[in-house]
Amino acid sequence: MSKIQIEKYPKISIITCVLNGEKYIHKLLDSVLNMGYPNIEHIIVNDGSTDQTEEIIKHYEKLYENKNGSNLTIKYIKQTNKGLGSATNTGLREITGEYWTWINCDDWYETNAFNYAIDFLLKNTKYSYVQLNGFRYKEGSSKKLIIKNWKKHSFYNKKKLICNFTFKLTAGSVYVCTTLQSYRNFFAGVFQ
Repeated sequence: MSKIQIEKYPKISIITCVLNGEKYIHKLLDSVLNMGYPNIEHIIVNDGSTDQTEEIIKHYEKLYENKNGSNLTIKYIKQTNKGLGSATNTGLREITGEYWTWINCDDWYETNAFNYAIDFLLKNTKYSYVQLNGFRYKEGSSKKLIIKNWKKHSFYNKKKLICNFTFKLTAGSVYVCTTLQSYRNFFAGVFQ
């Protein structure tokens, strides 16, 4: 894909905060690498890991950069352990994408999840974000369980409920529900 073609896809910033995530983070990084969406900035905040997390992330930095036909980057930030709130705020300050989302280091995305969500948002500009359903996986099992208490998720236009919509796109090792949000509509001006 050429640079002009990639620019047709709004940049998505993903924030992942990690503390000692060597057991799972490779699955997340593989899912982003193979997602099929060509314009992603993955902001990874290492909140003081003492295991092999940093080495795994450094390895994937090269894989992201060498992915042909895409603009996939890892923005790696290492800090002393300050907790999840601080790590999240660190990541939020680094966003350069038009849309953003967050995901835990032990969760992952299904193929084409962002393609469907962005396609919807671009065709339905009155919506500020899309919330995606999740699946629950029991560790050691390949069986997906749809999270039943989340029957429908909603699109909101700022404060007003607009319509219900169900996506079954994200997957994870625990309860996962990802929201893809417009940075401009929700956070512009907060972190300046």
